[in-house]
Amino acid sequence: IRDPIHGYVPISALERRGLDSVEVQRLRRISQLGLTELVYPGARHSRFEHAVGALAVVTRLFEELRGRLGLDAWLPAVGRAGTEAEFAHLVAVARWTALLHDLGHAPFSHVTESLLAPGEQHEDRTLRLVEEGTVGAVLADGGAQLRDDVRTCLDLSRTPGDPALRLVREAIAGPLGADRM
Repeated sequence: IRDPIHGYVPISALERRGLDSVEVQRLRRISQLGLTELVYPGARHSRFEHAVGALAVVTRLFEELRGRLGLDAWLPAVGRAGTEAEFAHLVAVARWTALLHDLGHAPFSHVTESLLAPGEQHEDRTLRLVEEGTVGAVLADGGAQLRDDVRTCLDLSRTPGDPALRLVREAIAGPLGADRM
């Protein structure tokens, strides 16, 4: 994918199927900036563009960890073996979590969140779409461990018990996470 900020963002065949799902394609029609474009016509940015950007940023973050520290230095600190396979799995979890983290947003993002069912947040809808939608079936094709780990990272109602998944969540949704950059 050619992103205007991040350049070319490589995606896997499985991620391509996820990107092509109706739930992710819906993000193209959801404004990242709410109603801002009504006052500033050039302020157009979709949740789809944001999701691709978050995927690119979190990938770069994990690649920097590997490059600067080496896998043996930081993967054992989060309870994982310092192997390429473990690294590849965590990167896949991070990329999918970044891609899917905003699926549940209402049409004008946070501005219209009050239109959701009482007590429901967009994060709740995101989990439901991943569990019940076509994108969830695509994710399951990546294996039960990938699917379960992504669900854990997306479920903001609970703190992951696995330190590696806490790291993934913080890398996306933390104060300096990819969702905010």
